[in-house]
Amino acid sequence: MKGHQAEVYQPIVDEWKRRIAEVPGWEEEQSELPIPDELRLWAYMENYRWSRVLSLHGGHIANGDVTIGVHAYQAKSHMNRLIACVEDLPKEVTDAYRAVHDAALRLQESHPARGHQVKLSAAFGLPMEAYATAVPQTQEVNLVLKATRIEASRWLSFSVRVPYHTVCPFMLFECGGPSHTQRTYVTVRVNVPMNPDEAPETLLNFPAVINEMNVRMTPTQSRMKIPDEAINVLRAYSTPTYTEFGALQVLSVVRDTKAAWLQGPSREVPVHIHVQSIESISCNDIVSTLEATV
Repeated sequence: MKGHQAEVYQPIVDEWKRRIAEVPGWEEEQSELPIPDELRLWAYMENYRWSRVLSLHGGHIANGDVTIGVHAYQAKSHMNRLIACVEDLPKEVTDAYRAVHDAALRLQESHPARGHQVKLSAAFGLPMEAYATAVPQTQEVNLVLKATRIEASRWLSFSVRVPYHTVCPFMLFECGGPSHTQRTYVTVRVNVPMNPDEAPETLLNFPAVINEMNVRMTPTQSRMKIPDEAINVLRAYSTPTYTEFGALQVLSVVRDTKAAWLQGPSREVPVHIHVQSIESISCNDIVSTLEATV
């Protein structure tokens, strides 16, 4: 500081420095509050808006939200280093899988911790046509890509949330009458352990899961004429679905398409499935969750 600013603020800054010197644990690289090994404490910076356009399976992600975290071994995390792992990524890195993978690696190199994680959340869309008229529209996908590094281990994961048109089976099966339709949100998350020599941009292909779900289930469509709506409803009525059955149905899709969405050597992969039916005649929604290994 110089001139007037020094006259006004220098005494305050000097006092601040003096007090910091008296308080252990404020140093940049050290902390007097180590976290015991048996505690699993993660510190996150959530939903940092990242001004970058990334490519993914022929589509693009613009200005995604990034959550960046460390599995801390001391009671201190460095926000600027969390931000730097994405902002300092070379501009030529445009593949979304590669971006989260390399950002996690840069975080590991710059921020001491037991584990490091970068998660990209974005709205994504896949092209879709109506059944009868083939009018073009976009299938809604809420997408999460995540890279995690803990010591020598690393994982790459995707999570997709997609709406489907379903029919409550209660009236059909238990009362023998017509039933009501509903919108059901299906979420699939896979967490793939990576081999050291694998390239993240060639490992995962999440549309393979969605494409097969679209065959076995009835995807929600936003742009329909009367013939399209008739087919959509009749398809939904042909496969009435409780959420528990829906979760098992999605698991079968994930298993059957593993060779397509996991494009590297086969390995055991943890899977989480979440099925939520938005009830149209009831005050409460129904949810089923399923954990499995495929």
